[in-house]
Amino acid sequence: RRGDNCLMNKRVCEKQKDHKKNHCLWIKDDPTKWTSWEESGSPCQPDWSVSGYPTMNMYSVDGFSFDLLLGERGVIMEAHVTLSSGGTYILTADKCLQDGTSPNAWTGPGPIPSSWTGTNMNAVETLWKVGDSDVGIYADIVCTRSEGSTVSRLNIQGLFETKPNRPPNGNGFC
Repeated sequence: RRGDNCLMNKRVCEKQKDHKKNHCLWIKDDPTKWTSWEESGSPCQPDWSVSGYPTMNMYSVDGFSFDLLLGERGVIMEAHVTLSSGGTYILTADKCLQDGTSPNAWTGPGPIPSSWTGTNMNAVETLWKVGDSDVGIYADIVCTRSEGSTVSRLNIQGLFETKPNRPPNGNGFC
């Protein structure tokens, strides 16, 4: 629901619990935290400084892991790719749109794998193709924002398992 038909109000919000069972905050009255639905999301949000951001294991198998850091309304803020050979690489939505296809968009223990590629799709979308060839898992990550918005997000366009005969020992949301 958007602002003109939202049933949320301060009284209801303060009774809500977040993902860590802490009370939510009504941030609509604080202009440093809330400006609009489009820019700030819901006026009722977790106290991120207390509860932290939720994470989701999208998929993990044989030492490889693909995890997501979720923000308000489940918007994907970060992708964490842990390779089976060790090392975790992190892509944030903001840094991705700032640095585009540059390997500097990623933070990690060293240079990103040479097989990872970035493509600028248009002014507000960058596609990264990443993966772990040792375990045969690949993902397409799109960094995006709505035209005219300052809010960035990641979309996981696909997660691909290329070893169909792998024993069913993986975990995750997929």
